[in-house]
Order: sequence, then C-alpha cells, then structure tokens
Amino acid sequence: MSSTSKKRVTFNRQYHESYLKYDFVETGICTDGAAATTGRLSGLTARIKEVASESESTHCLIHREVLGSRKNVTGI
Repeated sequence: MSSTSKKRVTFNRQYHESYLKYDFVETGICTDGAAATTGRLSGLTARIKEVASESESTHCLIHREVLGSRKNVTGI
C-alpha cells in the first residue's frame, strides 16, 4: 500500500471513529500554506472538504506577513 493510500485510510478511519459529525459542524482550518495541507486534490483541506463541504480554509496571517515582508525587504 502506498504512503498516500495509508494516509487516506488513516484519515477515513479517524473520521468514522470521531464523535463529531462534520456534516453538522461548521469546520474551518488555518494552515501555514504547505502543499501537504493545502493540496487541492490530496491535501488535508481537500480531505476535510470531502466530509464537510461547507468548511473554510485560510492561510495563517503570520505566515502571510512573513511572505509579504520577504518581498519588501529584498528591494531595500
């Protein structure tokens, strides 16, 4: 079994064993922008959207500020 398949099985198992039912809970996730979490097809946010389609995901404000400051500092 590939690493990706193992991760999907683990995620699905934890979802089904969870006490929370995501269809009734408004879910949101804030990430650092890493591909593993924000991947459109296989990232964590995509997995959460599979079970809670109304969920929202955002890029962490502090991480956005760091990215923005890098662009400004290089021009000084």
